[in-house]
Amino acid sequence: MLIAIAVWRQQPTAIEAELDDRGHDIADWHRGRMSSRKLLALLRHPRRDGPYATALLDGEFPLWMRMLKEIHKEVTLYRASKYVGTDYEYEPEIFVSAAERAEQAAQEEAETQFQEREFGGLLSQVFGDDTGDESSDDERW
Repeated sequence: MLIAIAVWRQQPTAIEAELDDRGHDIADWHRGRMSSRKLLALLRHPRRDGPYATALLDGEFPLWMRMLKEIHKEVTLYRASKYVGTDYEYEPEIFVSAAERAEQAAQEEAETQFQEREFGGLLSQVFGDDTGDESSDDERW
């Protein structure tokens, strides 16, 4: 039972959704109508595209979806490259998982902080404004 509790505490909403999708209710386990062994057995073999499997992958697509996504990306980028500069030019759609979106957001945030730190100091040196007060800009011009 302790293992079932530990598993439940890690992903409670994903487990509840997984069991509900498969016709079970987590309330049955809480009330003692479903054994911990059965709960663990159901969670040991989740659906490939179910909420629990997705939660275990930290928002990453399952392997078969990653393969399909990469094939789609290659084909759409190849097709887009054929029409660059023509009347038929288009922007290809690239699918990004939640994990990749989070990584991209973190990279963009780090880049923004770097630019503010490096170029903000450089601009204040060039314009002689260490305070960042906009009223001083108006007085100089």
